[in-house]
Amino acid sequence: MVFDKIEFIPINATTHTVTLSKEGQGLLNYGSGTAINGQELSLIAVANEGWTFEGWEGDITSTDNPLAITVTSDLNIKAIFSNGQLSVEKNNLEKIVVFPNPSSDGVFQIKNQTPKSWQVYSITGKK
Repeated sequence: MVFDKIEFIPINATTHTVTLSKEGQGLLNYGSGTAINGQELSLIAVANEGWTFEGWEGDITSTDNPLAITVTSDLNIKAIFSNGQLSVEKNNLEKIVVFPNPSSDGVFQIKNQTPKSWQVYSITGKK
């Protein structure tokens, strides 16, 4: 018999489920599991080559890496990794890809499945 994980939980301890997931390509130092109420964790995300860690979302939103948390309830936390492409889906019918993102020279491409006419504005509203 081979064990891949063992947990020791004190009798009568309050436990919580911590669900960790990721979007994109990278590694997390923990997998999903059970935590004792008040347990402190330091979540670390390591991006694969060509990818960048963008932040955490879900029950905790942060860009801290490592992310220090104290578990006091069930948690769903997702690590977000980006490869320099911005992908937006509208009702799962149309996929839009913007790259490179960010652009160092202000030039980027927009690709989607159906021909469209686009207008691009800066954050200040300039066309």
